[in-house]
Amino acid sequence: MSPQRQFRTLETAVRFGRRTHSTITLDQILADVSIYWFTATAGSSARIANESPRGKVTCPVQVGMVVLPYDIVRSIRPLAEQDYDIVRWAEFDRGGHFSGLEVPDLLAADIRDFFHQLQVPQKAPNET
Repeated sequence: MSPQRQFRTLETAVRFGRRTHSTITLDQILADVSIYWFTATAGSSARIANESPRGKVTCPVQVGMVVLPYDIVRSIRPLAEQDYDIVRWAEFDRGGHFSGLEVPDLLAADIRDFFHQLQVPQKAPNET
């Protein structure tokens, strides 16, 4: 993928985000595109979207979900639970599609909490 195409792809998503309160700057977009280009990972980052199977795909591991108020699509828990073993569901009060850039503090804390939850044995309801 060329740097121009990568920029256009990210810029389009950010333009959508600006309509929905995104705080991502042009400098952040340029830095992101540069990292993809200099590390030759632009193609592999887009590959998942092109090669993902359509329809239902099973997921054999426990899942943590984060719902962001300004993401492109909002997740609906009852629908997500039909296909995934959701053990953590978090709804943030801010952030959008690029949560790692927009709300890194919230995202990092939630990822830590998710993995901590998986490591700490859960007590059965009848245990005291």
